[in-house]
Amino acid sequence: MALRYSTAALAALLPFVSAQTFSACNPMKKSGCPDNPALPQTFESDFRKGESAFDGWNAIAGQLSYQGDGAHFTIEKQGQSTTIQTDGYAMYGRFEVRTKAAAGTGIVSSIVLQSESLDEFDWEFLGSSPNEVQVNYFGKGDTTTYDRMTRNPVANAQANVHTYIVDWNAERAEFWIDSTRVRVITRAEANGGANYPQTPMNLRIGIWAGGDPNNEEGTIAWAGGKTDFSQAPFTQVLESIKITNFSPGSAYKWTDMSGNSDSIEVVGGDAVQSPSKPDEEAPSSTPTPSAAPSSSGAESSSAPESAGPKESAAYAPGGLGGGNGGVTQQATTLAPEATAVVNCSAGATDSFCQTAAVVTPAPTPSGAGNGGAGTQPTGTGAAPRATAIGGIAVAAGVVAALLS
Repeated sequence: MALRYSTAALAALLPFVSAQTFSACNPMKKSGCPDNPALPQTFESDFRKGESAFDGWNAIAGQLSYQGDGAHFTIEKQGQSTTIQTDGYAMYGRFEVRTKAAAGTGIVSSIVLQSESLDEFDWEFLGSSPNEVQVNYFGKGDTTTYDRMTRNPVANAQANVHTYIVDWNAERAEFWIDSTRVRVITRAEANGGANYPQTPMNLRIGIWAGGDPNNEEGTIAWAGGKTDFSQAPFTQVLESIKITNFSPGSAYKWTDMSGNSDSIEVVGGDAVQSPSKPDEEAPSSTPTPSAAPSSSGAESSSAPESAGPKESAAYAPGGLGGGNGGVTQQATTLAPEATAVVNCSAGATDSFCQTAAVVTPAPTPSGAGNGGAGTQPTGTGAAPRATAIGGIAVAAGVVAALLS
């Protein structure tokens, strides 16, 4: 209930939330944070069935409308956004989202998995790039490096509903589009595991205007340019979701302030899966995406097992290929010098601050890449991080106070 009230307070005072990333109570910074309620072993929502599918969700900002093809997240005018999140959390799991992204310059459709300690995986779709989706991750809110994002090809994400999957365990997270694996993030590559996402996450889905003319220039550039609101409405459609929780129980208790997986106690369930030791083989998994229910209610068949899952050019070594609906664009990783901090200081929690594209070169952080534990340069010339909310710059401390 604490989470529901704190997010409701934020929605009431700051109704136009542009980003889906925040913490209601960060257990790495504050003791006594409440336990996170656990999702059941299987949690499903088919939004084509209407408002009844919203059970188990919480609206952070805006509101949904329901049509035969699912829940509609719509921006009709400047300053609007819509974000929802699951009430419950999963400690390792498989998150499947069937959605169609919104078109429109500067419009951002997002699928975000995030924990209260700001571990995060995300998919972000830019309205000006229908054949591409960005994949990123963060550990413990560390934004001291800007080299983790990849651009991955997808066959017209705005015209077609696709299934976007994160299959996440203690050793690796796999990203799938339909039956094609597009990226794998290993524990080892995330600063030796220290910044690998490893704490209970909920699912957040939303739409916002990164191209709002009142936003920072870096945000607007990353989002693809300024949004022309005379072209509204802009709509993302959410058809259905399915979450498989690998560590079900009644709740997750944070036993210390480390933000590490071994500090998480599963109340009413089995112990959390432990990472492999260096001399042990990491657990392997080759998931087959669950079949999406058809409009008639019957489930369509999944990809033939004999064919096996495909690996797109974005993931397979060697570059381009044709395994992604005819799209042969190779995934790219943004180098640190190709990003901008957009006046964001260390500890930034909003996605546009974490992944904004180049306007001016980002400062060179110290520490290793791929989630390294470097430090963001600070000084009198550094502006405080602000969260853009409907074009209004709100100091991070105000947001933190509302959410604490």
